[in-house]
Amino acid sequence: VTIVALDTSLSLSAPGQFERAKTLAKEAIAAAPSGDLVGVVTFSNEARIAREPSGERAPASAAVDQAATNFGATRYRAALSRASAAIEGRRGTIIVVTDLQEGGWDSGDSATVPASTEVKVADVGAPPPNLAVISVRAAGERVAAVVRNAGPSGREARVRLTVDGRIAGEATAAMAPGQSSEVMLPGARGTEASVAVDDPSGIQADNVRYLVLNNRIRPVVLLVTPGSDPSRDAFYVRHALAAEGADGAAYGVES
Repeated sequence: VTIVALDTSLSLSAPGQFERAKTLAKEAIAAAPSGDLVGVVTFSNEARIAREPSGERAPASAAVDQAATNFGATRYRAALSRASAAIEGRRGTIIVVTDLQEGGWDSGDSATVPASTEVKVADVGAPPPNLAVISVRAAGERVAAVVRNAGPSGREARVRLTVDGRIAGEATAAMAPGQSSEVMLPGARGTEASVAVDDPSGIQADNVRYLVLNNRIRPVVLLVTPGSDPSRDAFYVRHALAAEGADGAAYGVES
């Protein structure tokens, strides 16, 4: 059995990265020995069987084509455990298609792979240098945004504030490699705002953060949970929705 484990984590979402990952995955499918069953696993925080092992190559390639990146982190243990279970004790090969993020192994992580299974890696290549807006907050009449430069060299970050759909302010910040910087933006009067950093070649999902400026009219969010203790089951969601805006909690939350 050959199992191709395709990394779908956030770091693969930079322009061109996931397209290369899909190409490597389909090349691995095509190169599998003719007598092998071939299956596909996709993984980020968790792993799932995208295509059960079979003797046909086309369904496995179709599963790769249908895969998409998500907001999860890379977790190699999940990928290897799921792929090993799909092999079911037979002779096998697991080909992990990934950009080799160091954080994919947590301290103490381990995965059991059968002795009859060989593990190979298809390296997509490191993601491009990335800028990210990691937090925003109201600061009186202004908005404070923290931007991080995750790249190996210094960069100038161009940051833009939008309030109620209109551009309200812009700023630039010189950033050292691997460092974060707080940027102050003027013009925070309004109801809702977003702060974006220009980063066309990096990961796109972390370029924007949002902020509620005026909470006098608060929408109510109803959380339906499966357990008997709603305050515990929805703890993290409640706290996320109750994040402070300029005038207090952004949402009224009921369970």
